[in-house]
Amino acid sequence: MKSLLILRHAEATPAIPELSDVHRPLAERGRTQARDLGMWLRDRAIAPDRILCSAAVRARETGYRHCRRRVDGTGDRERRVIQRFR
Repeated sequence: MKSLLILRHAEATPAIPELSDVHRPLAERGRTQARDLGMWLRDRAIAPDRILCSAAVRARETGYRHCRRRVDGTGDRERRVIQRFR
C-alpha cells in the first residue's frame, strides 16, 4: 500500500531583513527536529521513495540534509530522491 506523508519544514531561523525568506536556513532546534523526524521514520521502516520540497533552504535542509540521511544513510540516493519545485 502506498502512503503519502505531508510534512512541514522544521523550525527556521528568524527573518533577517538582509536575507530573502527563501534563503532562511534551519535554526539549531530545526536541525534537531529534522534529525528526530528522520530517526522516527527509520524506526518505523518508512523510507520515502521520493521527497518533493520547495526551493526554500529550510525545506531542502529538512528533507535532504537531515531526514533523508537518517532514513536510509546513503549518500547516492539522497540526490536522486529530492526533487525541488517552485
